[in-house]
Amino acid sequence: MHNFSFTSEVRYWFKFDAGNTYQLDFVGDDDVWVFINKKLAVDLGGLHSPASGSVTLDATTAAKLGNLATGNVYEVAVFQAERHTTASSYKLTLTGFNAAPTSCVPTCGDGVAVADEECDNGKDNSDTAYGGCTTACKWGGFCGDGIVNGLEECDNGKNNGTQYGPDGCTLGCTRPHFCGDGRVDTDRGEECDLADKNGVKLDGNRTPSSDTTAQIYCTSDCKIPPGVVF
Repeated sequence: MHNFSFTSEVRYWFKFDAGNTYQLDFVGDDDVWVFINKKLAVDLGGLHSPASGSVTLDATTAAKLGNLATGNVYEVAVFQAERHTTASSYKLTLTGFNAAPTSCVPTCGDGVAVADEECDNGKDNSDTAYGGCTTACKWGGFCGDGIVNGLEECDNGKNNGTQYGPDGCTLGCTRPHFCGDGRVDTDRGEECDLADKNGVKLDGNRTPSSDTTAQIYCTSDCKIPPGVVF
């Protein structure tokens, strides 16, 4: 139970600068192959005792590896295979490469919503568009945010569409129809609707009155009382 007859793979990405010199040195037995930009740069293949190899990456060799361009990111891929049961030798040395960790931050306006961005419509981001995405990549006013804006009549947030009555709000942020809203909704069985005068005794001018001739013209459940000509 020994650790022999194994392989390894290493991948490393770097930003190329033609003004810099990059050095890769290797020692290995057995197989060692190095690819830069998917081009074979070092070939130590085969069964052999420890052998060394190296590649110097500069403006001259960059042309042989796919015309590397300054500022672009390329990959170094190293493959190694150990075929013996004893005396394993392997060394990989990289010189001149910037090993500092990268810092990835979102860019509001690039059309891709990432990290803490709520949205990103690219060049269409707007601080005034209703239901759109702001230039800070946050959602602007919309029906359901709990704030009355735009042409909304109401907005109860997540409670939209669940409440009926004067304090309710539809899913479309409009006031729901109900008995007492002053609108006669015959499709809901209403025969009349005098809003806050429903169930109140009124005189001939439909003004609340305590006179003996006053009567209820519309009940509190939006029905016309028997004998009343509405």
